[in-house]
Amino acid sequence: MDEPLPPAEPPRLPDAAPLLPAGPPDSPCWLGLHPGIRSVWRIGSLIATPIVAIVAATLARALQEGFALPFPWWLAGVVVASLWLAWSWWLAGRRFAAWRYALAPDELSVEHGVFWRLARTVPRVRIQHVDVHSGPLDRAYGLAQVSIYTAGSEGAVESIPGLAPETAEALRDALLGLRSRP
Repeated sequence: MDEPLPPAEPPRLPDAAPLLPAGPPDSPCWLGLHPGIRSVWRIGSLIATPIVAIVAATLARALQEGFALPFPWWLAGVVVASLWLAWSWWLAGRRFAAWRYALAPDELSVEHGVFWRLARTVPRVRIQHVDVHSGPLDRAYGLAQVSIYTAGSEGAVESIPGLAPETAEALRDALLGLRSRP
């Protein structure tokens, strides 16, 4: 008689260690974002600049007609748009410098914020699903964003922008426990 075949082992996926270094449990290994995210944020503000200029010029024209102000209304649009662009350019660099995340065996820690700092820790046992997505500008710069959803929450509890697609997929797989199970 034929002997029964042993049960097949599930295929093992490659280890995520090169993409997601793990440090000792007492001191997490903090990771930053891909430098291309600064350009994505700056281009986004550049796209919004004409809208800001039009709103500022329209308000200035309404104020000029109501109060007979002695400056050309379009000048307000130019000045406000220039200030907006300089501010958002600076802010993109500061946002990039403030972002960091760490993956520990039992949790994901994220810290970001320029004026209001946020430090959030998400226990991995509460993670329900993880999305990896990218918009047109993200794809142009070869970036992706990871959104983390937990049980009992409405919407994503945290999103990590500006990751290389390989890193984003490795992070998703590591959070869901899909890589190198013992």
